[in-house]
This record gives sequence, C-alpha cells and structure tokens, in this order.
Amino acid sequence: MFRQLSPWMMPLAVLAVLWIIRPHQALTAVAEFESIAPKEAASRSDFLVIDVREPFELQEELGYIEGARNIPLGKILAGIGLEPELDKSVPILLVCRTGARSEQAAARAAALGFSQVYSLKGGMIAWNESGLKVIKAKAEAKKPSLQLNMTGVPCA
Repeated sequence: MFRQLSPWMMPLAVLAVLWIIRPHQALTAVAEFESIAPKEAASRSDFLVIDVREPFELQEELGYIEGARNIPLGKILAGIGLEPELDKSVPILLVCRTGARSEQAAARAAALGFSQVYSLKGGMIAWNESGLKVIKAKAEAKKPSLQLNMTGVPCA
C-alpha cells in the first residue's frame, strides 16, 4: 500500500514546499531598505522623518527629531498612515528607540512601494549618543498618583 501512494506523495510535497516558500520570497524581494548612521542621516535635509514609536515614548528622555511625524509601528504594519498620504518617491527615514521597530516599518514601507526607505541605525539611542539635536518634552508638574491599599481604599 505504501508503494502505491509514494508517486502521489512527491508532487504533493513539492507543492507544499513551494507554497510555503513563495510568500516569503515575495516579501524579501520587495522589502528593500537601507540602514543609515545617525550623523549621515543628520547631514541630509531631504528626508521625511517618521518616528514609529508610540506617542508617549516621544515624551520620554530620548526626545524626538525635529520635524518628525509620529506614525506608530502598529499603524504602519496595518497599512495605515503611509498610504495614500505620502509621496512614494520622497526619501523617508524611519526612527524608533533602538532601530528594531524602524527596520520592521522600513520593510513594510518598501513592500508598499516606497522607493527611498532608510532606517536609523541604532535608533534614538544612537542619535542621542552622537550628540545630535533632539526636541525634548517640557517637564510638566507631576501630579501625585492615586495609590490604593490592599482593600482598594485610597491612601492618604
């Protein structure tokens, strides 16, 4: 019985492998972008800077690059915020905290057809370490947080 099934198994196995590999090849072939060092990025004035961090992260100690547009990674991966709002021929610089999220966003932008896509190598940490200009949120007076004890009653 096994010998009778084997001629049918090989074509099915080949089709299964091709089906698994094909989507991966399509994504990697389209998703081309370049990583760029902070000082090199700062020397260019033609970038549209897109910060892919969450809005609250822009208010933290690393700050943000002047003129950056905030489009969180989740929106970019969902296809929101890049199309049709942005011109696909304009060079875009994607930025995050360490460079990991900006690489994901860069791959997505390239897959969407943006032709000049760059990811900031090392993210805002590297930008700050390079001594480049950042905009920092104004320190607001911190409101005391409401603390509850174990019974759920506010503490004095």
